[in-house]
Amino acid sequence: MKPYLFDHLAAVEDVIRDGPFGLIVDVDGTIAPIAPSPELAKVAPGCARQLRVLSRLLPLVAAISGRPAREARRMVGLPSVVYMGNHGIERWERRRVVTDAAAAGFRAPIRKALRRLQATVDSPGVKIEDKGITLSIHYREAANCETARKVALAAARSVAVGEGLRVTEGRMVVEIRPPVEIDKGTAVMRLIGDYGIGSAVYLGDDMTDVDAFAALRRWRKVGAGKSLSIAVVSAESPELLFKETDAFANGVADVERFLTWLVRRWPKADGPSWKD
Repeated sequence: MKPYLFDHLAAVEDVIRDGPFGLIVDVDGTIAPIAPSPELAKVAPGCARQLRVLSRLLPLVAAISGRPAREARRMVGLPSVVYMGNHGIERWERRRVVTDAAAAGFRAPIRKALRRLQATVDSPGVKIEDKGITLSIHYREAANCETARKVALAAARSVAVGEGLRVTEGRMVVEIRPPVEIDKGTAVMRLIGDYGIGSAVYLGDDMTDVDAFAALRRWRKVGAGKSLSIAVVSAESPELLFKETDAFANGVADVERFLTWLVRRWPKADGPSWKD
């Protein structure tokens, strides 16, 4: 059994002491409660407040989302946070979205896949989301989620194969992406390199976050830095999320509590002392 985050805070302090320290978070399900549909989701006000403070204190506070980078930035609403969208394919830089060049070459196949999905997927409670360089099929609002999942997977695989795209899954969602080696793990490692980070904490709630957990574990194993991965769990959490994490937190409320703790525990500017 992985430890509960608030029984494991000594390990967090050990990571923080070995900076420069970076805090990296997923958005939906981590700092924003899961909503029936993506457009209804909102970042928890307490999480936003603490991230605002932390983004002024730390060398890096970043949000890596499955949403488009522009949408993740709009949703979180903090200019001092670094944003990567579409699982790392996009990055918000200098007031614009920069898309990975290799992935950008698949815009036409993604458009074709979207048109085919729109023509074939017509199930109650199943929604197609156009995210520019990726597509998502949401089935959270379907009457029978398992049946809807099978329908979504079959449709996604049918259109993806013909266009040379790949299919992945998340919480109540099937995704179609360009076949490039980019995920939240590669996104985390890029941020660590770009910002000269020596230690990092990552919080995430879904299968796509497991890629980040694994990347940080490899980074730690070779002695390149210190890290701690925190799974934000719920009744929907996949088993693999528990296996790959270092500790777990219970939902967005625990994340808000942790961010508040982190602000209070952060060393003062005049020395590395810690509050008792």
